[in-house]
Amino acid sequence: MKKILYVRSGPFKVDISRYNVQVIGLCKQLIEKGYDCDIMFYDDYDHDEEFAESKSTGRKIRILYRKGIRIFLTGIYPQILKKEFLKQYDIVICTEYNQVMTPLVSRKHRNTIVYSGPYYSTFRKKFFSPVYDFFFRRTINRNVKKMIVKSELAKEYLGEKGYKNIEVVGVGLDYSKFEAANSISEKTGEIVEFLQKEKTLLYVGSIDQRKNFGFLLQVFDKVNQKMPDVKLVVIGNGEEKYKMECLEGISENSRKNIVWYKRIPNQEMKHIFSNATVFALPSKNEIFGMVMLEAMYFGCPVVTSYHGGSSTVIQNERQGIVLKEFDKELWASNIEGLFEDEKRRNEISMNARKRIEDDFLWDSISEQFLRKIGEQ
Repeated sequence: MKKILYVRSGPFKVDISRYNVQVIGLCKQLIEKGYDCDIMFYDDYDHDEEFAESKSTGRKIRILYRKGIRIFLTGIYPQILKKEFLKQYDIVICTEYNQVMTPLVSRKHRNTIVYSGPYYSTFRKKFFSPVYDFFFRRTINRNVKKMIVKSELAKEYLGEKGYKNIEVVGVGLDYSKFEAANSISEKTGEIVEFLQKEKTLLYVGSIDQRKNFGFLLQVFDKVNQKMPDVKLVVIGNGEEKYKMECLEGISENSRKNIVWYKRIPNQEMKHIFSNATVFALPSKNEIFGMVMLEAMYFGCPVVTSYHGGSSTVIQNERQGIVLKEFDKELWASNIEGLFEDEKRRNEISMNARKRIEDDFLWDSISEQFLRKIGEQ
């Protein structure tokens, strides 16, 4: 039996009830493969809790909540760095190359793995990125056994910065909560009924500039000029000021054709994706895009920008449409084409579902992960 510690270094509280907490999805499969997993999350005080147990192997997931020292967007956890604590683990996985815990842990544990996502600087002040690389790149290259990244773009990005020993694995979809949800709320039922009656362009996500929401509204405005019966369904929340600024740039008729919902229970989103006509994700930056995986799995044709997830998962025009330019006319024409061609929509839906089932569920991703780090 082997024991894994997964250190989620970011100094932010995590709601582990969310189905797309990636560390939970990976560890659920690792315990099925015979590993005990402890996951460390940031919190206001130290405490532990049992989270899950495999019925087939008896292996467990335990959550270790630890009070860390927060420095800007990085967290340091002195409790985790004690040798007596670390030596109980065979493998230590650290999230993100650019968290200070990564080089600190790698100096104390001989079998440290990094599982990193960004393919662009996530530092609020970009000059911090080269400073971090200057101080820690050598330590990481020397001590980290393997850097696992979530996309080809991330591999290119870190390679250009001088990091070594990098492998692409991707991210998996944890569909267990979806499958367990047999009933839906009254509100979700009303949305589903609306989706079944109307031609709908669906957006799910935060309403902000990184998600490029203003551009999405402009694209919808173009689509609506040609296809006035199409409705835009928005599920997400954001600053009201930004939302109103975005709405000012489109026609009154298009505004009337937008339906807004702040939140739908996560497990009920399968009913939304499976009944919408087309899903759009025009993010400027998207480390992977879990919502894209969900839409693909539940059969909603995806039109998305070129980002970490789309560049790794989608073969363009086969499992979805990936557009590298933010051109309103280009996006509108591709979305209109999907609305007009039901056969093409169905083909993309079937191909997308198979792609996720074959390669991007956590069972498959966990096997790839173990193989890449030399555990299989």
